[in-house]
Amino acid sequence: MAPVSVHRRLVKRGKERCPHGPYPYLRVKKEGKWRWQYLGKGWQPPEGFTRAGEFRKHLAHIPDLTVIPHRAPGT
Repeated sequence: MAPVSVHRRLVKRGKERCPHGPYPYLRVKKEGKWRWQYLGKGWQPPEGFTRAGEFRKHLAHIPDLTVIPHRAPGT
């Protein structure tokens, strides 16, 4: 399960600028600026895909991991 910032956006097209969609877009950072990247018609989320909010909820149920120092055998 991995969070991905995929958004469904309405896009204004045509002479009257009527909204069409929603279409799937990925929010990506290129050259220090956030851009929208079209994922294509018929895009389907991959298996294990989750929304960021759902991902955070799942993480909240995982107990904090603590690092146990390594001990040499016999000490």
